Amino acid sequence: MEPPTYNEATLPRSATNVGERDVCPPPSYYASLAQSLEPPPYQETNPYPVLMPASFNTQQISPVNIHLTPLDAVVSQPQAGESATIANLLTSPGSVQCPHCQQDVITKIKQMPGKGAYTLCCILAFSGLVCGFCLIPFMIPDFWDVHHYCPHCGKHLHVHHKS
Repeated sequence: MEPPTYNEATLPRSATNVGERDVCPPPSYYASLAQSLEPPPYQETNPYPVLMPASFNTQQISPVNIHLTPLDAVVSQPQAGESATIANLLTSPGSVQCPHCQQDVITKIKQMPGKGAYTLCCILAFSGLVCGFCLIPFMIPDFWDVHHYCPHCGKHLHVHHKS
């Protein structure tokens, strides 16, 4: 069988000689509509089957008796005149007994940039932000540490690290 010539290949299928090639042209649009006017028949199958619950063997299980004994809780809170320990000092001034001058004082605080601010500054500087952008961590109060001092003797008591 020889391939068709250029003229035969470019002509529409209806214009070509169908008898030579054993090719059947597709039906027209209206002919295909006439065949499918009726809907398909209804089938009585359930596309969503009902799931049955699993059956369990219902045997009698004896209950376990647990006897709980209540625990006594002992809570002690500092009294109004009692001073807290130095380790409990946070971001605000606190009442402690100075270990240097042995007086009950309310600490004086001073906020200063901590290790987190210096670390972030170095990271920003090494990444190329050196035109003042690396100084931004020093302006963020969450990167500052709180230093507690005794107002009488001026000695350093505690540092609270926020970050």
